[in-house]
Amino acid sequence: MTRREVLRVAPLTLATGMIGWMTAVEERQQTESSAGADPNLLRIHLSVLEPPDSTNPGGLEPRQQKMHDVLAHLGRVAGIASILSAERRTVQPDIPQYYNVRSGRVEACLSRQWVNDHLTQRRTEVERALGGRVIMGAWANGLLLEGNEVRAGVAYLDSENPRFVLSGNAGMRACMHELLHLLGPDFQGLGHQWRFTARRIVDGELVQAHAMDTIQQLLRGGCGLQMGANGLPEEYASLYSVMGASKFHKVMSGECQTSTPPITSLELGFIDQRRRIEEVPATPGRYELSYDVNGRAGVVIDLPEGHMLRQIIPEAEQLCFGLAIPDVAYNSGHNCPAADPHHASYQSILLPFVRWDSGRKSAVLDNASPWPWDIQERTAVYADEQLDLVAVAERREYNGKWRHVVEFLPLSSKEGQQLLDDSRRRAEERNSLMLGDE
Repeated sequence: MTRREVLRVAPLTLATGMIGWMTAVEERQQTESSAGADPNLLRIHLSVLEPPDSTNPGGLEPRQQKMHDVLAHLGRVAGIASILSAERRTVQPDIPQYYNVRSGRVEACLSRQWVNDHLTQRRTEVERALGGRVIMGAWANGLLLEGNEVRAGVAYLDSENPRFVLSGNAGMRACMHELLHLLGPDFQGLGHQWRFTARRIVDGELVQAHAMDTIQQLLRGGCGLQMGANGLPEEYASLYSVMGASKFHKVMSGECQTSTPPITSLELGFIDQRRRIEEVPATPGRYELSYDVNGRAGVVIDLPEGHMLRQIIPEAEQLCFGLAIPDVAYNSGHNCPAADPHHASYQSILLPFVRWDSGRKSAVLDNASPWPWDIQERTAVYADEQLDLVAVAERREYNGKWRHVVEFLPLSSKEGQQLLDDSRRRAEERNSLMLGDE
């Protein structure tokens, strides 16, 4: 039996300071072999760091299991083969007195700098043991600081020293989120997903929740990116991805071991090269989109110079169309809404996006916010005066599975105008319901 075969079948929990091996590849071996893909092995090392008098004890096993579940899910969804090693270390806090605003107590804690130094020191030994470049991770069972801010986690996109850090109260979503930051060429993974919205608040009152029009008219009318309290774009605004604010983690663990993607199809296409993202012209055409392996995950159109979307996102490179699963799918009252093998095709909707930084970063254009059961057979989801384009989402059931097609029509055509008018009307009706208008 080879060393790799041993690692695949021998999950262990060892004493403090030693390495225990786990794997997350068994669930995806059949799918991977049938697809014919051979992805690079993802190596993860997790250090669980516990101050002797920690007020938030957790231990090695539950942290190890959470990370295993995340890696297993990535194996099922993206065909990523991985091995996970883990260790527990009792360490002395380097900040003996810090006021924890959450608990209201003065506590000792570990600074992020100390944790980073620990991971750097451990790297050589761990990489020798695992036989290649490793993403180093630390789960600090105590407060974790970034300046004076307590955060759930952070990832460092360093091709020579890729690593992430999680605080003691981090959950499944934080594990997945930080790891996805590092899954990409040279460990430059996905960025956060922003959100373009039609929501407008005047004098503290919501005056608009949904709107559909050309992107130019929406921008002229005051629609824009969801902003944070600091006046900058809210980086975690998207409701369709764990790289934003999706609640997908609610169904990712426990008895609900699913193959439902935690990210949009475009993001999935970035980390899984088996899925295609095609550059297409802004001319009439039809393109089927899918979350399926070897399917078309999305289509992209290069934005011309002077396009109005660059007024709110100067870095914007491409207008994109892909699939996403809305938050409402995870709040439907079911314990495991993704149990159906065709859940991704049924619950997903086709939406427009903007991408930049070679596809790492994105924003969903969520001004009309349709849900799966609201989608008509043909629904205009985007319109653009500068591109003379109407993008029409088509959703039909075929052989027990929902198929998604995006069709491009000229905005100047009679059919394009009619479909845009229909979507305007539906958005106005939804807006009236949201605002409680009579």
